[in-house]
Amino acid sequence: MQSPDTALVLIQHALTPVFLIVGIGTLLNSLTARLARIVDRVRWFDMPEAIGCKFDREVELTALARRMKWANAAINFLTGAAVVVCINIFLLVIEGYYDLPLNPYIMLSFVTSVGLLSLGMVCFFVEVSIATASLKVTKTTNNDDAQNSQNGRVGTQDL
Repeated sequence: MQSPDTALVLIQHALTPVFLIVGIGTLLNSLTARLARIVDRVRWFDMPEAIGCKFDREVELTALARRMKWANAAINFLTGAAVVVCINIFLLVIEGYYDLPLNPYIMLSFVTSVGLLSLGMVCFFVEVSIATASLKVTKTTNNDDAQNSQNGRVGTQDL
């Protein structure tokens, strides 16, 4: 068994990866909100209001499907990164408390978590790029938005 001072040092060492988990959680929150917007948009195309839509249904649904795929991949990679960071914290505490030589495993789990985080961010970048590329802004849309904002109806134009 270790002294109480050792427990304090262990908590301090484990605290840094906890902040990484908080950051990953924030990214996951953003991604799940984006995924919910994608799903809402797909469902909108099944509503009666979508019949007179000026956008090409198939092109839009294809872009939305691609965005959904990349958003799901990003969520999976980021969730995996968070799980591996938890394993990293566990290994840090076990190593310090029982004085075991776990440094190679700690480094492996940290590098794995950063790799998964990087892959998640690449998928997020691709999803945002697809969303930006599929955004259709025309001169009439801009004029309609300006007119709506003057009339107090901001954001009524569906893109």
